[in-house]
Amino acid sequence: MSQKRHDDLTMGQRRALMQVKIQNDIEKHGCFCMGVFGSEHRPPWTYSIGITTTVPGAAEIMVYGLDPENAAGIINIILEQMKEGRAFEAGKEYDGILQDLSVYFGRVEKQHYDDHFGQAINYHRGFDFAVWQLVWPDTAGRFPWQDGFEERLREAQPLLFEAPSQKGHL
Repeated sequence: MSQKRHDDLTMGQRRALMQVKIQNDIEKHGCFCMGVFGSEHRPPWTYSIGITTTVPGAAEIMVYGLDPENAAGIINIILEQMKEGRAFEAGKEYDGILQDLSVYFGRVEKQHYDDHFGQAINYHRGFDFAVWQLVWPDTAGRFPWQDGFEERLREAQPLLFEAPSQKGHL
């Protein structure tokens, strides 16, 4: 008996298989990283599903503008640090994730969930979970809301939260 090809599956069967894959990865690795290709109007992004299950009280993490493999690697570094007891908060900068550069976590506003986190909404059975956007700096260590940020990188990571004021971030 031949195995049914993925192309022959109904949309419902594909969704069910995706949910099984997500659940298996969460059980095995602590989260599933969902890569989204983006479009001509929006860069690619990657987000976690299951960090909140693996580390109660934590948030899911999303990264804009990096290829899914690199973004998933960063998300997994954060997850491992959380499992080891490192606490993170939205609205703060952190070292020790991207080599010599700090990153910033912004709390994603719920109005962006539908357009960005469909599989996470399915997994969590609704919108009752937090997502933090990891914002990476330019090569000089500046963030998109800071003066002098490299313009060519600005479109790579649209902010899904209100940017902090520059006061204290220069």
